[in-house]
Amino acid sequence: MYTVYKKSFKLFLSLFSLCLVLFAVCASASLFAAPLSRTVSQDGVEVTVTFTENEVSPGRDIELVIDVFSEDGPVVSLSEDISGKLEGFSIVGKYSEKPSSDGNSVREIRHYRLMPVPGSVRYRLRPLAVTVSGESGGKWFATPSIVLPLSRLPELPHGVSADIDPVRIAPSVRAVSVAVFYVVMALSAAVLLFYIVRYIRFRRKLAAMSPKERAFWELDRLLQKKLPENGRIKEFYFELTLVVRRYIERAYGIRAPERTTEEFIAEALQTDSFNKAQIPALKNFLSAADLVKFANAAADTAAVSTAVSAARSYIEGDVPVCIVSGGKV
Repeated sequence: MYTVYKKSFKLFLSLFSLCLVLFAVCASASLFAAPLSRTVSQDGVEVTVTFTENEVSPGRDIELVIDVFSEDGPVVSLSEDISGKLEGFSIVGKYSEKPSSDGNSVREIRHYRLMPVPGSVRYRLRPLAVTVSGESGGKWFATPSIVLPLSRLPELPHGVSADIDPVRIAPSVRAVSVAVFYVVMALSAAVLLFYIVRYIRFRRKLAAMSPKERAFWELDRLLQKKLPENGRIKEFYFELTLVVRRYIERAYGIRAPERTTEEFIAEALQTDSFNKAQIPALKNFLSAADLVKFANAAADTAAVSTAVSAARSYIEGDVPVCIVSGGKV
């Protein structure tokens, strides 16, 4: 019985040792992968291009070694700047060993430290031009192109997805406050600009009106306020007489709004273009309005209608003397 257990234990140890050996071989194959090398020879010149890794690992640099060996003394020319021959790599360092010679043979070795560029479609070294100059003249040849595969990424654990879902980050209170401030300022500026443009158009419209058109427009606006219906009789008479006075100022240049009735009537009598036939009706209208404005005289609905009709009749019937007589202004 003991002999059976002993043989089984030896068999188990043998199998276990074999597994360890296989594991070590696989691990060493992955850790110490053979370098990727290409060699080309022509006219006594041998060029060996070697990558220390046979695949590209993201974030891990790789070394490129270029070994140039020549026999019987030919002059070999190979550009040290190979940045234009690299695709998917950037050079982060380089150095050259001191050339060694053995009789007529010369060896030159160059080292380049390369960093893979993330996201590149392909990683490769394009052909390098090698120029050989000798007694028979100059010749050249090219090294083969070398493409390095991208190492396989490790598999994700079970249940982990490679798809990245966007995560919404709530803005801070400060960011929201600043955004609201700029929005409010923009809206305020837009509203202000709208009213400025509207006011400019309104002023241009008023400036284009004739004195009579402007007076009728002001009279209509005054009636729309309905001041008498709200018991504001005195205020209504003040504005009604200002409509007539401003009309006289625009039509004849007499500063009627800033003077008493007697003062601007006296100036009107001295103005040649003023229609003197309208002065009695104008004086009666202004005197009746002054009684309401300054003497607190009562004015009912009929009196208000009479005052409005008198103002409208004066503006409609007023014609400068120069126009009636056909003279020049």
